[in-house]
Amino acid sequence: MNQNCENFKERIADWLNGNLEKGQQKQVTEHIISCSDCKAFEIALKSEDELLDKMFAGMISDLKRQENDVISAIFCIKTSRTDRIIARINKFIDHPAFKLTAAAAVILFVAFYGLKTMGWLYDIKYLMDSCSIVMK
Repeated sequence: MNQNCENFKERIADWLNGNLEKGQQKQVTEHIISCSDCKAFEIALKSEDELLDKMFAGMISDLKRQENDVISAIFCIKTSRTDRIIARINKFIDHPAFKLTAAAAVILFVAFYGLKTMGWLYDIKYLMDSCSIVMK
C-alpha cells in the first residue's frame, strides 16, 4: 500500500456518504476501480455501516417506543391531576354550606344594591321637590 492509497482511504468514507465534490468523487471512483486494497477497504466500510445501521435501527425504534410511553405517562398524570382538582372543586360547590353561603351573598348584594339605589331615588325625589319649590 503506497502513500497515494492512504490519501484515498481518508476520503473513501466521505465518498460513500456523498460529501465530496464531483471532481474528487471521480478521482476516488477511478482509484477504487484500479486498486484492490482500497476496494476491500470500501467493502469493509460498507459492511461496517450496514452492521451499525442494523444495530441502531433496533435501538432507535425502542427509543421511539420509550419516548411515546413517557409522553403518554406525562399526559395521564396531568389529566388525572386536573381531574382531581375539578373533583375537589365540584365537591366543594356541591356542599350545602357553600350553597347557603352563596345564597346569603346574593341576598346581601341585592339588599345593599337596593339600598344604594333607593338612596339615589331619595336624592332624585329631593331634587325634584327642590325644583318644584323654586318653580312655584
